[in-house]
Amino acid sequence: MNEKMLPWLMPIQDNMQFILGNDRAKLRSYLETGEIEIEALTYIRGRSISNAFVIIDEAQNLTAHEVKTIITRIGENTKIVLTGDIEQIDNIYTNETSNGLAYAVERFKNSELSGHITFKKGGTFQDCYSCFEDTIIRRCYDYSDDVLVVDDNSTCRGAIPKNQYIC
Repeated sequence: MNEKMLPWLMPIQDNMQFILGNDRAKLRSYLETGEIEIEALTYIRGRSISNAFVIIDEAQNLTAHEVKTIITRIGENTKIVLTGDIEQIDNIYTNETSNGLAYAVERFKNSELSGHITFKKGGTFQDCYSCFEDTIIRRCYDYSDDVLVVDDNSTCRGAIPKNQYIC
């Protein structure tokens, strides 16, 4: 399966390698030991994902049904982050208001268990990554059942349960 998915996995692996300080060996080790799993949406049905940190990239290209499928797979002690840009939709069956990311933002907007961050246009990748790392990765573990939604329609403005962050 890895060989067939390689063209789609390379951008994800490139970004993961960047996050790990460009340490290709560390990324390879994490992938081999299963500490990091990269999975196609097709294979998520029937799974229950517990004790994990899940990042769903390009969520603007998912349908509302696909996002529901993903969220219902999330088990105990798992955090989920949806990322995407509603201005870069490649799915002909969704638009700026009907895509999975917009659906999740709307459905969870009044929940104390979720937060939403919108990056403003004009910030650099480093600004956005720094905000993402500080706001989500470091602070989300203070909560037990968070669903965090990131929309990179982006300097980074965020609201996470009981706290508000602006980067």
